[in-house]
Amino acid sequence: MKNTLVIVTDLGLFKAYRLERTDIRQTPRLDLIEELESVDAHGKLIDKVTDQAGRWRVPMGRMGMSYGERQKIDLEMRRRLVKQLAGHINSTVREQHAEECYLSANKGTHKQLLEELGADVRSRIGKMVPLDLTKASKAELLDRFAAAKVV
Repeated sequence: MKNTLVIVTDLGLFKAYRLERTDIRQTPRLDLIEELESVDAHGKLIDKVTDQAGRWRVPMGRMGMSYGERQKIDLEMRRRLVKQLAGHINSTVREQHAEECYLSANKGTHKQLLEELGADVRSRIGKMVPLDLTKASKAELLDRFAAAKVV
């Protein structure tokens, strides 16, 4: 049997399971090998940046915002989290010498995540489920991936 990993993730939580089969009946079984919670994904924006809105002086009274405000900080943080997550998936798949990988990521980030993965890891993905299954039970994970189409 192939060395298969099942990875379920969202921007804040990463879980990697090894898919094994029992000797007698070849029943699938998941063993959790790694779980990681991203500190950067949780928390408030005010705790992550050093400045607060309104601290800069607005040069003109009619102007609605100051010069120093960052307009797209949420998008930038999301891009960085996806990049960190892809790096962690790359290292996990390579360290575990996985021949095949099943991946589940939430619908909003799975395309970005696939683009950030290394070509060797991307080629090992056998099934992809665009759902957030980080809180799903092992039985539900097995059912979802059994019903998923092969990539």
